[in-house]
Amino acid sequence: MNVFLLRERLKDAKRIVIKIESNTIIKDDRFNLRLAEDIARHISTDAREFIIVSSGAVGLGKKHIRLENKNDIIVKQCLASVGQNQLMNSFSNCFRKYDTAISQLLLTHEDIKDLKRKDNVKNIIDRLTSFGITTIINENDSVSTEEISFGDNDILSAHISNLIDADILIILSNVDGLYKDMDTKEIVSLVKDADIARGYVTQTKSELGCGGMGSKINAAEIASISETVTVVVNGNEEDVIRKIFEGAELGTIFTLNGGLKNE
Repeated sequence: MNVFLLRERLKDAKRIVIKIESNTIIKDDRFNLRLAEDIARHISTDAREFIIVSSGAVGLGKKHIRLENKNDIIVKQCLASVGQNQLMNSFSNCFRKYDTAISQLLLTHEDIKDLKRKDNVKNIIDRLTSFGITTIINENDSVSTEEISFGDNDILSAHISNLIDADILIILSNVDGLYKDMDTKEIVSLVKDADIARGYVTQTKSELGCGGMGSKINAAEIASISETVTVVVNGNEEDVIRKIFEGAELGTIFTLNGGLKNE
């Protein structure tokens, strides 16, 4: 399937995971109200099922606690504890404007690793969705350590996509997609082979976030286990979710397992 037809088929998706990076949900050290309201407005008028995985707790917590040593895990956990409350309050204010209820779900690696806990997480998300409630998920950074963490929320969002059998994983980043050429900013529009994609990657990551493009390719590979298509796109694009479902030529699409479900 060529990329044009694939973008058209994205319109048929029923269940979508939206992953928002720290450097996208936080702009100029503040919660990105414009982006959050764009997402809330779209979800309130779209019959599809949406689950959000959002980073940003640690970044918002930095307004209140100074991190002098980036390797200080305890301080990072404190930042997450402070910032998560602000993150959810900000999302709640945005979604309330569109009469849409949200829920918070904080997960650790063990919640996905343990089969019983994993099934419980799925049941909770499914039931919340049936009630018309949008679940917002984050890693429980206030109790997670490096040894038992997902590493970054790209990977968490991929596991959630597999868990709920999502059709699409949309990763909202601060870049336009996978760059084929960093100088010209030429974008690879369609990726079918993860190893080829890794050949284009420069090992950079954001100041706020944990993962670069390599992490997104890893996430796309994990998500492909359940035949979930991954789209990496710039979250600074206005009304980006709407445009994706209108077939706009945005971002990089990863179809590492052949294509969309039920194709």
